[in-house]
Amino acid sequence: MGGGSTTRVCRPIRPASPTLLAVPISDTETKQWARPAIGVGITTRNRNDVLATTRQRIEAHTLGAHIVVVVDASAKPVDGANYRFDENVGIARAKNKCLELLDAAGCKHLFLFDDDTYPSRTAGGSRTSGAPSRT
Repeated sequence: MGGGSTTRVCRPIRPASPTLLAVPISDTETKQWARPAIGVGITTRNRNDVLATTRQRIEAHTLGAHIVVVVDASAKPVDGANYRFDENVGIARAKNKCLELLDAAGCKHLFLFDDDTYPSRTAGGSRTSGAPSRT
């Protein structure tokens, strides 16, 4: 440096106390943040005992997920069902109802399960379908 220039040393300025900035958000933004990102739909028909196990295992693997159960005209009432068709409409329509309910709940990532399918871990730690095979 030549020509009579001087060097200045700059020091960072630190506030005396930490400052929090409060930014107002709209009700729409608040509701959007409160929505579950993951949604799981389970369809069932006349297998309440199997459904209970499936739901329990899915809940154990998907903490915080929004779970819906759609019943395709089961003879017995299903505890915790979100929707029940009065007459048998078939698997496609029941799955579509799951998608409709999950979309209405604001879920971004959707997973569909049958009442006899659930995630589990094998001894090696990999994920597989936990439902027993039918032979």
